[in-house]
Amino acid sequence: AEQLLREALDEQPDNLELNSLLLNALMGQGELEEADTVLAGLPEEAARRPAVLVARGRIALAGDRPEDAESLLRSALNESPDSMTLMWLTGAIDAQGRDEEALELLNDWLEDYPADAMVRNELVASYLQLGREQEAREQYRQVVESAPDNVIVLNNLAWLLREDEPEQALEYIERASELVPGNPQIMDTHAMVQLELGATGEALVLNRNALDLMPGNPETLYHRALILRADGQTDEAIRILEELVAAEDVAEAQQEDAQTLLAELQGR
Repeated sequence: AEQLLREALDEQPDNLELNSLLLNALMGQGELEEADTVLAGLPEEAARRPAVLVARGRIALAGDRPEDAESLLRSALNESPDSMTLMWLTGAIDAQGRDEEALELLNDWLEDYPADAMVRNELVASYLQLGREQEAREQYRQVVESAPDNVIVLNNLAWLLREDEPEQALEYIERASELVPGNPQIMDTHAMVQLELGATGEALVLNRNALDLMPGNPETLYHRALILRADGQTDEAIRILEELVAAEDVAEAQQEDAQTLLAELQGR
């Protein structure tokens, strides 16, 4: 798209619609410096166009200027309501430590556009980041009611419910498995749901199948250690955890979880 737009602009360099489309293409690829160059060459009358405001807002946000980004993105959203603009705006507000205001904006949008799955997923992610799992579950349940075959939501909701409502979680993850058989992420979640239900044998099989498709995946290996512990195979669990702790390509948070569980098992 970028190449075609540049070719068209070679013949019509002052065409504002083409320039706006080029900005969208560049921003979609994360080419912020190139987008800034295009902005600098636009005529003054293009400055208040929503696409231009969004581009300037994203550049301000990337440059750690969330206050400037907020002002620009609010103007763009008021001029042309759009899901992506809303999410960039809430990102700018979040960056200023105003979490509740960002959540309110997302909830207000969903009152007007309840079928907007992208914004609802953003709201769920925000709730989870703040540790508010109950609100996240409620949002996911609404998605499942309106889109019962949304595999990502089924998987994520099963994960959130696995400890408090494992039977309900099992229903959701089995539906996801039927819709997309052989998906390793779904198998991994399914294994952890079975673990909560006490079915360690089934959990081990599902986990093994997931690892066959994602060999060496740190999160799935950690889950295997949890299942092995529950199954009484402590030595094997320790071996896996020691490998995770020693690995250089494992995220710090995952290594910390592995180290905590390892210390627990070694102190048995």
